[in-house]
Amino acid sequence: MVAWIAWCIGNSPGKKFLGLYIVDARTGESPGYFQLFRRSLLFSMIIFLNILFIIPVLISKKRKALHDMLADTMVIEG
Repeated sequence: MVAWIAWCIGNSPGKKFLGLYIVDARTGESPGYFQLFRRSLLFSMIIFLNILFIIPVLISKKRKALHDMLADTMVIEG
């Protein structure tokens, strides 16, 4: 559901409110639907595997969460 919303409006409601955007990490363009779906699916797993997704944010140079690394996306400020 969140992937569909993000694909339709180009962002999730919370990120839109904060002026943040989800982009393809390689091109800097809007990510495709499959990337958004994969990111949303991985993000939803945080509920169950919280610590596994937070560790990469703390140790990665670009502060990317695991779901962003696996979906090849990143969050930028608009």
